[in-house]
Amino acid sequence: MDGKTVDKIIVRGDNVMKAYWKLPDETKIAIIGGYFHTPKAIVALKPGVRAIKKKLF
Repeated sequence: MDGKTVDKIIVRGDNVMKAYWKLPDETKIAIIGGYFHTPKAIVALKPGVRAIKKKLF
């Protein structure tokens, strides 16, 4: 947790898919292995503290 290493945010749940309703092509790109891969980046600042930094794409 150096405050510099960037990783992507991956989530799963019925509540995160509203924007992809009836958009099968976009869904195929965003959902990998049953998880939604967001275009956001996250950095671990210290244990239990994260900061969303930027879009990855």
